[in-house]
Amino acid sequence: MNNPKGRSRIISNIIFYLRIWWKTFPWGIAFILLSVPLTIFSIYYQIRIPQLLIQGIEQAEPAGTTLLAIGHTFVIVTICKMLMTICDVKIRTRGSRPLTWLYSIPIHDKLFSMPYHQLISATVQNKLAKLEGMVVRHGDGGPIHFFGIKLSSLFIAAVGMVVFAGQIIYINPWLLLIMLLSSILHLVYGIYAGKYTERNMRERSDSEKKERYIVKSLEDRHFSKDIRLFALLPHLKKLFSVYHNQHAGYLKKESNVQLGSVFVSSTAVLIRDILAYVYLAYRLLAGELMISDFVYLAALVTHFSAWMNHIVENANELIIFSAQMEQFRDFMDMEIEEEPGHVTAKDVSSQPEIVFSNVSYHYPESEKLIFDNFNLRIAPGEKLALVGVNGAGKTTLMHLLMGLLKPSQGDILIDGKNSKDFSKKEYYQLFSPVFQDITIFPESIAKNITGSPRVDKDRLDQAIKTAGFADYVESLPEKEQTKLVRDSAASAIDLSGGLNQRMLLARALYKDAPINILDEPTAALDPLAESRMYEEYDTMSRNKTTIFISHRLASTRFCDRIIFLEEGKVLEEGSHQELMEKRGDYFSMYEAQSAYYQEETYNESKV
Repeated sequence: MNNPKGRSRIISNIIFYLRIWWKTFPWGIAFILLSVPLTIFSIYYQIRIPQLLIQGIEQAEPAGTTLLAIGHTFVIVTICKMLMTICDVKIRTRGSRPLTWLYSIPIHDKLFSMPYHQLISATVQNKLAKLEGMVVRHGDGGPIHFFGIKLSSLFIAAVGMVVFAGQIIYINPWLLLIMLLSSILHLVYGIYAGKYTERNMRERSDSEKKERYIVKSLEDRHFSKDIRLFALLPHLKKLFSVYHNQHAGYLKKESNVQLGSVFVSSTAVLIRDILAYVYLAYRLLAGELMISDFVYLAALVTHFSAWMNHIVENANELIIFSAQMEQFRDFMDMEIEEEPGHVTAKDVSSQPEIVFSNVSYHYPESEKLIFDNFNLRIAPGEKLALVGVNGAGKTTLMHLLMGLLKPSQGDILIDGKNSKDFSKKEYYQLFSPVFQDITIFPESIAKNITGSPRVDKDRLDQAIKTAGFADYVESLPEKEQTKLVRDSAASAIDLSGGLNQRMLLARALYKDAPINILDEPTAALDPLAESRMYEEYDTMSRNKTTIFISHRLASTRFCDRIIFLEEGKVLEEGSHQELMEKRGDYFSMYEAQSAYYQEETYNESKV
């Protein structure tokens, strides 16, 4: 984005956001524009009411004539206020809709167009956390949430000043000059306060993000067990106190600057109001003004003065709004690191060969190599197990294979075709993964499995049956249309760990990709449930190239070959029997785990 500077930047951001309003809430713009004449008419006729009353007395008009004129004026004021209220309510209640659309559509479109390795970078995640913070902060009256109200108020003040400036000049041109000078003083300090708030907002974002993360963790029911059982609350409260105090320190400095703005504003208002009232009182006492004119002009000066303050206040708010909108635009304008490829999933066989050729990789925030010139060939249709302790690089290797991470050097070949030459959409179609981390959406079982509103019923039923999930699904009143995630709907349910894994297995089976990736899928299951699950995985792996990742070695015997990884290097490889005969690291780990499995199996049989 070619970032404009100063006032042009603020105007650019206002126009940008108004375009979003036009797309998502066009009536909102109409309500903003309509509120301007309605408010000015309302104020004009409202200050005319006491003038009409006193004028009727001064001119000895019939009571009926005076009351009729006042009645007509009351009707106009009432109609204007009713319409103003409608505009205000509409803008307030629906004014956050454009922001919700901006965050939900363009920002998330950008998010999902990014390659995974760019998405998980600290830079992108930090920017995303800032945007999320601005979107969810309804309670503090942030300018971005009340953009419509602030812009409407600014327009009303600006137009009102222009409309009534002629009558201020009629009183005395010098009075208008004095009022303008006092407002300029207020405006200059107000701009300083707005710029300070903008800078302070950026500086406090880190402590604010950490403070908000701890609060969200304390409120999340998924963390509540750990917090209680491991007595983490005192530690979390201490951390919260540190980040809260840092955040509060920034807010204190900001509030002091804002108080200075209030002082300057009050002083300017006092000076110009005293001058205006003294001058009007002098002309009244000198017989140059009627009492009715004095009442009208005094009220006019009061509103004119208030409008000047509103211009300054809302200009400051729009400076902060512009800083917030700048962060949205900055995120949307980030460059996507990848170019589309030309190879498609159809160019790959149903049992593809996989080759890692001199692959090196380190995470963007670190120079430490996870893999250094790593080489591995997986034969077509082979069932390969990747084993090793946590941190050996197993999952990272699979993320590289699936295109979620990008090798720092080297190539990954699928049936001889470089992974870099595939379009991402096509490349992802090659893999049916079952991860350890369970991702369940607040949708029906069917949609969680198919990932689409369009369902091939026969294919879905077969996937559910093969996954060993059919008996449970059939026992549910709504069967595969049962909604999941209990918090999302009254009729929704949560599945147990084993049932979740079966549903994820059905998801992978439904996709029916040529390469299966099973990444620690049974880590949360007991040994008996794990053993039963592997029977389904073995069935799933027929006529596919399959990679199974685990640090539990009892599950690897159904694989053709086992690779033992440590710190990104292949220490041992072979079948289960071959590795046991070598009596190396694999043998030692297997023997250590066997005792655990035997004990668990014994305990299960007692139950």
